[in-house]
Amino acid sequence: CRCASFRSTCTLGLHTIAAHSGTARIRNTRVEKCGQRGVEGKYCLHFHKLKYCPDCLYENNAIESGHQRGIIVHGTHGSNVSNNVLYGVRGAGIYIEDGNEMHNSIEYNVIICPWALNDPSLHGCTVPGTSN
Repeated sequence: CRCASFRSTCTLGLHTIAAHSGTARIRNTRVEKCGQRGVEGKYCLHFHKLKYCPDCLYENNAIESGHQRGIIVHGTHGSNVSNNVLYGVRGAGIYIEDGNEMHNSIEYNVIICPWALNDPSLHGCTVPGTSN
């Protein structure tokens, strides 16, 4: 896999991306062992530069044991991310990538980290070497 310069191996899992045009609607789905740690842009559920996308929806999903971030909204406006449960996801559970994303509805989501931050091997839900 294509790893970041500071990693020698990657942790691979399922990743989804809706990119540049169209819509994505994922509802009532369980996603586990997702994301690709050390590989940029390989996240569990990812809206990527869809511009204005009021039909984009991640709703009522369970995301478990994610290797690199959970739900990403990047360059997408007007989307809906609601009623999702994220458990044991490394890095940010829900990540608004650029900070200029507008009019997204992000509500009633739960993010649970089962590991203590001072755990010597897991370091909580952080991804060592990143700004999470």
